[in-house]
Amino acid sequence: MRASFPRFRKVLLAVVIFVVALELVLQLAAFVVSASRPAPAVVDGPSVVCLGDSYTAGIGATSVEHSYPAVLQGLLRSRGHTQLTVVNGGCPGQDSAFLIRQVPALLHSRPQVLCVLMAFNDTWSRPAPVASAELEARARDAATLDYGFEWRWRTGRLLALCLRFAANSWHRTSDEMASAPPAPDGPDALRATDAGFAMLAELDLVRADEPPPTFAPPPAPAVQQRVAVIERQLFSGRGTEVLALAHALAEEHPDVPAVQKTVAVAAHLAGDAARCQTALGALQALAAAQPDAGGENLVVALMATARPQQAISAARAHLQAQPRSGAAAMVLQDACFQLGLLDEFRAAAPLCLRLSGRLFPAQSAMIVRHLATACAAADPARAARLLVAGTLLDGNINLSRVPLGAMREAVTWAQCEAAVTAAQAAPPEVREALRKALRAVYDEGRDAAPWAATLEQHLLEIGRLCRERGVALVVLGYPFPHPELERVQREAAGRLGVPFVPLRERFDEELRTRPREDLFVRNGHCSDAGYELVGEVVAQVIEPLLRR
Repeated sequence: MRASFPRFRKVLLAVVIFVVALELVLQLAAFVVSASRPAPAVVDGPSVVCLGDSYTAGIGATSVEHSYPAVLQGLLRSRGHTQLTVVNGGCPGQDSAFLIRQVPALLHSRPQVLCVLMAFNDTWSRPAPVASAELEARARDAATLDYGFEWRWRTGRLLALCLRFAANSWHRTSDEMASAPPAPDGPDALRATDAGFAMLAELDLVRADEPPPTFAPPPAPAVQQRVAVIERQLFSGRGTEVLALAHALAEEHPDVPAVQKTVAVAAHLAGDAARCQTALGALQALAAAQPDAGGENLVVALMATARPQQAISAARAHLQAQPRSGAAAMVLQDACFQLGLLDEFRAAAPLCLRLSGRLFPAQSAMIVRHLATACAAADPARAARLLVAGTLLDGNINLSRVPLGAMREAVTWAQCEAAVTAAQAAPPEVREALRKALRAVYDEGRDAAPWAATLEQHLLEIGRLCRERGVALVVLGYPFPHPELERVQREAAGRLGVPFVPLRERFDEELRTRPREDLFVRNGHCSDAGYELVGEVVAQVIEPLLRR
């Protein structure tokens, strides 16, 4: 016993020395990071500010030039916003309490848009809320940015972060999350899809005897084959090469609308704004000469080149001439939802579902989820039935959890459970899995997340500051699954009436066909390709805001 006590003291001393040494190393590392990443410069002239943590700063990229704000600036300048500056307001390791204190200074020069990607770090640092009075005081001295070294105990926070790395899920897609029940397969999947359409029929959104939609006649088979080859390469990252192929095809077939549409989209993705506009002009001329093919391809091209307002006008015009155009109806509802024109979206979505809903169940599921969100406040029982129907269409319960979290204050669990019970045509095991998954959304609650209320308060305060200064706000979700965090972000964006960008959904799509190493580095941050993808998604959302 006497021999073991000195040994225990030696072990204890070694642990203390290790912890002290680790703390000193962490403090030094934090100091080096803060010194190497100075506060962003507040610029004059047109600008977009990106506020956030390490995912905004660009940790994981080979250089800050490959962070998503840098990618975003390059994309926006290539699309005509040549004088625009994108300010990288990211600071690694910081939570929403630190970041919100920088907002008054970052808004001092009145940027056009503020993009906010925060705060995963809140889930482990659990900051205290920042009072409005402190923000008002900072607003009076709005030129002050405070991105310097901050002394705080870092070993405990490192331990919490490591536990979150072990317990969390951003190395997986949403479909792979252990908490998600498996999607139905085989005959059960077909029965579930049929049950979803049966619910939509009861809601008078689809009809069994609906005539098929009309689509523009395709070009000659040889031309169509070359168009298909080019379209498969549009997102390969070889923008200039793909544009050259599309341009060569257009020189051979200048009067084929599908070819000009492909040129417009390829030019848009390659950042060649002049050539994109030329192709769209050619499409407008073809729409007058060839109303069917020209009009439909013009509508699709305008939407694909991030011109949703023009796409709405073109879709309306095409639907007047071709009332059963499936492509025009799809674009009309999508553009209206993207721009927040909910009344028009609620009118356009049923038309799209009637025309082509059964042809494209996955796209129909997305439309139905959006429709549920749009009608939740006015008709919560209908919203619950829509959400259940959408889930049955594609079997993706995870995609329904997040909108349900945003609708929870309007849609009661009793209404949600009644909607599941009403899906009598679905297999019993599918209904039970759906009931459990949706019930879990109601059980999560804010009491299980002590950081959630503070994060929501900070996001709402940022919205207030932006509104007072006439700055458009965009809230971004993370590229990895974290349902509770995403729920708070989405709900706050909904309360503010600003766009929410679920980056996770786009990353999930990419990871179905690409290895994870393409988009993420080993520590969970994005790679250069991942940040490029973030920049592309954000550019599509904020470009319409810059055009207003």
